[in-house]
Amino acid sequence: MGERARWTELTTPFGGFVVAWTGEERPTVRAAGFGPVAEVLAGLDDLTGLTGLTGRAAVTPVRDDGPGIVRSAVLRHLEGDRTAFDGLAVEQPGADFHRLCWQAIRETRFGQRISYGELARLAGAPRGARAAANACAATRVSWILPVHRVVRADGSLGGYGGREDLKEALLDWESSLL
Repeated sequence: MGERARWTELTTPFGGFVVAWTGEERPTVRAAGFGPVAEVLAGLDDLTGLTGLTGRAAVTPVRDDGPGIVRSAVLRHLEGDRTAFDGLAVEQPGADFHRLCWQAIRETRFGQRISYGELARLAGAPRGARAAANACAATRVSWILPVHRVVRADGSLGGYGGREDLKEALLDWESSLL
């Protein structure tokens, strides 16, 4: 029997934002991003071995635009609540080093920028800047996991799923709220 993942799409100043989660009382975000719904929901394709999910069961996305915990957190974040995403559980498949990077990214402050090298150091691999960049690129839960805050050592933006303009807009928005 397959698992159900609820999803919603919200209009933001940065474009449509899609977020998918499992669980109702204590939701866990499994996929999120700016882009076409099908592209973001493709992040649900293989959730093997993640907490609360059974095997490689097919995940059935079900639209849910009700006033739930996840949708509320996104709306509060848009209103300037810097901590709105902090209470959301996030889980996605990835290598151990990716998970260490993702945890370090979640600990960055709103408006803070860190380099890929600094991220690697925080994750325990001081010479792993390229691997840290790969961890950022591998995320299936962008914005909620603020990989947009990770930049190149020279301060230039670096990648963001081919959307450097979006990364710049998110960073500018955070700076404007400080």
